[in-house]
Amino acid sequence: MKLYVIPFVFLTMVFLSFGANDVSAQILKNIQKSVEKKIEKEADKVINGSPTDKNKSVGEESSAGILGDLPEKIYDFKPGSALIFEDDFSSESIGGMAKKWKSSGGGSVVEVPGVPGRWLQFHNKNNYKIAEIEELPENFTITFDVLTRLEKASIKDDFYFGFHRSNQLNDTWYSAVSGVKLNYWGNYSNIKFVSEVGKKDNFEFPLGNYARRTMRVEIEVTNGSWMKVYIDKYKVLDTEMMYPESAKYFFINAPGRNMERNDRVYIGNVKIASIDVGIDD
Repeated sequence: MKLYVIPFVFLTMVFLSFGANDVSAQILKNIQKSVEKKIEKEADKVINGSPTDKNKSVGEESSAGILGDLPEKIYDFKPGSALIFEDDFSSESIGGMAKKWKSSGGGSVVEVPGVPGRWLQFHNKNNYKIAEIEELPENFTITFDVLTRLEKASIKDDFYFGFHRSNQLNDTWYSAVSGVKLNYWGNYSNIKFVSEVGKKDNFEFPLGNYARRTMRVEIEVTNGSWMKVYIDKYKVLDTEMMYPESAKYFFINAPGRNMERNDRVYIGNVKIASIDVGIDD
C-alpha cells in the first residue's frame, strides 16, 4: 500500500511547484481517486483475506477451503447379502462400553440430541475392534456411520480405520494390512491410504463439510485384495491394497481430543456382510 501513496505525494509536489491550473488540478484529483481505490482494495485483502495469499499459515481456515468442491460422485457400491456382524448399540446401556467391542481404553454408548439411535462415543486416541469375530472372508462389505460434533471444521488429528493381521489392540496404523486415514485439517482436509502392497496416496476431500454431520462410510473387499472405499457415496479408493492370503480384522482408531474444545466423534450402525460371488451383478 505504501507504494501507491509515494507516487501520489510526489505528483502533488510537482503540480504545486509549477502552480497547477484547473486542468492540472482535475488530473491530480483523478489520480488521487485511482490511488485511493487501489489502497482500499489492498486493505480489503488484508482484512478479509485473499484466496491466493501464499503467506497463509497451515492451520488457518477459510470457508472457501473448508467448503471446497467435492469430487465427481461415482457410486456403485452393493452391500453383501450374508450378514456376519451387526451393531446399532440399541441394546446397550447408556454410559457403558459397547459389549460387542473391545477398546484399548474405553468408550461410552450415548444418545446424541437431534440424532436418532444410539452411538458409541470414542475416547481419546483409543483403538477399537470387534470383541468376538472370526477372520473376514475373501469377499465382504463393511458399512458404518461416523457422527462428528466439532467446534471447528478441523480436529488437528487423524481418525482412521482399516484392517490388521490380528485382533489384538496394540496394533498401529503402520502395521495395518490396509488403512484409511481421515484428516480433518480445515483447508487441508484429505484422505490418506496405506497398504501392505506398498501403495500410498492422498485424496483431497473437504472433510470440513462433515464437522457436524453424519457421514456414511462403505467398504468393499473382493478377492481378498481389491478394496473400494466410499465416503458419503463418493468413491475415494478403488485399487489392490492387500495380499489375498493376509488375515484381515477390522479396526477403528479414534482421533486425539483437543482438550481446549469439546470435540466428539461417534460411530453407529455397523454392519459386516459377506458377498455371495455366485450371484451375478
